[in-house]
Amino acid sequence: MEKRFELKIDLSYKTKLLLSILTVSAIMLIILTLSQITFLRNTLIERTLIRVKTVEALLNEIVLDNIIEKDINSIKKSIVLITRQPFIEFISIIDNNDKIILSSNNSLENRINPNKDSKDIREVEKIFIKSFPLEKDKKRYGYVQVGFSLQKLTKDIETATYRSFGISIVAILLIIGVAWIISDKLLNPLREMKNISDIIAKGDFSKRLNIKTKDIIGELGISLNSMAEQLYDLTNNLNRKIKEATLELEESNKKLKELDNLKSEFVSLVSHELRTPLTAIIGFAKANRTLDLTEKQKRKYLLIIENEGKRLAKIIEDFLDISKIESGKFVLDITDIDVPELISEIINSIKIPENIKINVELSKNFPKLYADRNRLKQVIINIIGNALKYTLSGGKITICGEYTDEDIIISIKDDGPGIKKEELEKIFNKFYRGNDDVSSENEGSGLGLSISKGIIEMHKGNIWAESEFGKGSKFIFSLPRE
Repeated sequence: MEKRFELKIDLSYKTKLLLSILTVSAIMLIILTLSQITFLRNTLIERTLIRVKTVEALLNEIVLDNIIEKDINSIKKSIVLITRQPFIEFISIIDNNDKIILSSNNSLENRINPNKDSKDIREVEKIFIKSFPLEKDKKRYGYVQVGFSLQKLTKDIETATYRSFGISIVAILLIIGVAWIISDKLLNPLREMKNISDIIAKGDFSKRLNIKTKDIIGELGISLNSMAEQLYDLTNNLNRKIKEATLELEESNKKLKELDNLKSEFVSLVSHELRTPLTAIIGFAKANRTLDLTEKQKRKYLLIIENEGKRLAKIIEDFLDISKIESGKFVLDITDIDVPELISEIINSIKIPENIKINVELSKNFPKLYADRNRLKQVIINIIGNALKYTLSGGKITICGEYTDEDIIISIKDDGPGIKKEELEKIFNKFYRGNDDVSSENEGSGLGLSISKGIIEMHKGNIWAESEFGKGSKFIFSLPRE
């Protein structure tokens, strides 16, 4: 009978424990290290690609107009400036016949472009070559080819790799040392537990493992209890965080849906608002071009085109203002303002019907106001403009100014039809228009009061309206004195 050779290695429990810890730790560290290296490599590549996109946008903005205008000197200056960047190897401007017009590498000029674009940055070791078309109004003027040096990227990836493996080796050594110390402390109470188990196995059921707080078994019991308690707390905290994250996700989805609805509403409203004046402009321009009109009719049509163009410009300006306000890109130019002088300037600049009177009532020694003069003027003109629309013939508009130690308060009151209570809360909403005859007769973007509210709030002020239907309206805004 053939004997099977078996190699048996008797290892102590401590050695097995250390080997198990070392094996698991090594596997985990290798996985984590490789993941970290991959993540860092992808991050560095993404940063490089972002640079590529940035250079593309910069070149397209700088070079395209100069190519169209054939401003060679400006193009050369731009190329020289950009190639000073350490990650730019070369830049070439190439016409539609693949001939190099200009290049940071003078030896390439007036030659057929010998360089081909790189397919994937991950497959390139030294220079990543990328071309960007130069197009405007569907016309192509050639393209720009840029060589991006990957030396720093390669060096950074190598550095990250060496650093990660170095940290992993140190971590393994630390794990071995810590595991050696801990295993000694853990095995002593286990030996005692084994001895007691042997006694119980022999039939002496009177023996018990008494867990006391001050001995090692007691400490182990306390640690286990503490661990269980910590795991319980950790699980509860984890469940709570999952619930919170779920609620946040649901809230985010809700906000995304709201934003999507707002986007659709905005696109629809923009299309409607722009279509009306554009239709008028196109229609009267076509009539002026195709019909046999008298000079008087032509002047009339041109005046309509001019007015609709101004209206279109105002609508676009309103859209831009509300977009800047909501994106936080609205910049204020704060200066000291003489309020009485500003109100007088506004009244003199707007067209007021002869049968409507504007009264100005300002306190004596009215203090200076620190705000953006043009934007504050825009707010007051918006409110006065609305008041003029709703004030009947023979009516009046009253502008009042008061101040306290903290605030300056401006109010504009008309004796028009007033605003219904249910509409009073909506008048500062974007695109809101009243359901009255005046609103339907006066076309606008519906953004005036919303923009006014945004401007006042950016000054850390407040704006509101007071009205009783049939008794006129009063718009008030307050701004801090300093």
